Amino acid sequence: MRLASVRKDASPDTPGFVRLTGAVERESGEAFDIWYEVPSELEADLSESSNPWLVAMLPYALPNGETIVSDLPADATLLENLKGLIAVWCDWYPQYKPPTIRIPAAPLAAEEPFNPKSAAFFSGGVDSWFTVLRHAPERESAAIGRVDDLITVHGFDIPLDAQDEFAKLHATLAQGAQALGRKLIVARTNLRRNGSLWVKGWGWLTNGAGLASVALMLEKRYGKVLIGSSYPYGSLFPWGSHPMTDGLFSTRSLTVKQDGAPFTRTEKTALIARHAIALAHLHVCWKNGAASNCGICPKCIRTMATLQLLGAFEIANPFPVAFRQDRLAGLYIETGYEEAFIREIHALAAQTGHLPIQTAAAHALRRSRRLRPLVKLADNLGRVPVMWRFGPRIRQWCVN
Repeated sequence: MRLASVRKDASPDTPGFVRLTGAVERESGEAFDIWYEVPSELEADLSESSNPWLVAMLPYALPNGETIVSDLPADATLLENLKGLIAVWCDWYPQYKPPTIRIPAAPLAAEEPFNPKSAAFFSGGVDSWFTVLRHAPERESAAIGRVDDLITVHGFDIPLDAQDEFAKLHATLAQGAQALGRKLIVARTNLRRNGSLWVKGWGWLTNGAGLASVALMLEKRYGKVLIGSSYPYGSLFPWGSHPMTDGLFSTRSLTVKQDGAPFTRTEKTALIARHAIALAHLHVCWKNGAASNCGICPKCIRTMATLQLLGAFEIANPFPVAFRQDRLAGLYIETGYEEAFIREIHALAAQTGHLPIQTAAAHALRRSRRLRPLVKLADNLGRVPVMWRFGPRIRQWCVN
């Protein structure tokens, strides 16, 4: 797999944006473009190295252990870090083969650049709001630092063709950023190409790498970029954004760091509940790539249950429907990993003396554990000739 060329043009789709395009050629003969767009005012901040392209090509090379080649140098620290990342990925997922990287290391400059600016990725969800507030000392007395910019990416959670939905999300994120006095930067990318691990492995493999590639695309602007943690230290498992791997996308001049892993989701939500601006613009739902919270998906229901326990709805309510305990009780929890969030709600309900929510959470846990073997059977039936049509029906009956 080879980075054949890199070109910079005005965006053909978005006025006022500049597009950086990498032409990639695979050993199979397949050729395609990967592109990133940022506002034209940031053109001087765009990378001139192989760093973002190297990260972008890794998931393509992983299934067959392809060799990654580029004439553009890459940061020596990043090249070393990615050896560790590949080792972790192949340990977590033994079906993949370690890619070979043949990219020259950029020589150490006499005076290394220092970029004082910092940023945090900002989706409007619990994890990102928590990270932003912990780095807004003028808003949060227990802040541990400060960030200058907030970065949101179009093409990850909301597809590129859903322009109206992204415009709605951008509007609410911009209001939140403005209230905090931070610059909101929109980046656009086609990185999540259909059929690749960028799509198929987004949750369990590539989401941290995707965010890191955007940070590396803007590596001349920042000295530090934060990624809000997905899971707390007590509930870690192989995942695309992980405390062990996110930092391995760092270079000599840019530190990529995961933030917030010492805290549970309910602890993060409790901090958000103290800030009306965060509550009003909270966006946790990615159902069907929409910009609004549906109020009935598992992620919405979990967040609403926590906010109900915290009494936050008296301050603001970003959901279109009222919280219902029966929806929490009827949740099907897909994996043991997701159980951690329900256990947190159960513990908070016990702590606050809210017996109905405590009972509903306990019911969801018991019900899901009973149903998982049947759901697994239904999924297996879905792969059997003739029987495949019954599998999805059985799964739907179990889940609903």
